[in-house]
Amino acid sequence: MKALVFIISLFTLTAVGQTNDVQYDLPSPAGWGTEKIPFPISFAPSIEYKGVEEIRFTPGWARKDSADYWSYVFLWHLDGKQK
Repeated sequence: MKALVFIISLFTLTAVGQTNDVQYDLPSPAGWGTEKIPFPISFAPSIEYKGVEEIRFTPGWARKDSADYWSYVFLWHLDGKQK
């Protein structure tokens, strides 16, 4: 339980500087949570990309009794031209 609280706190702290000016359209399924974290990521400064990480949480991601427990997906939308 302490680890879960720590991880949620980490996401909350890094989300403070979220940016909403990213230009892409990726709808979320009903009931899913969304969080955006700007790059470079404060806890991983050696990753030199710039852009946004978007995390999508399933409706049951934090419930141990759920089939969706700890299930999430993420997208990196990076600045610049990608190969």
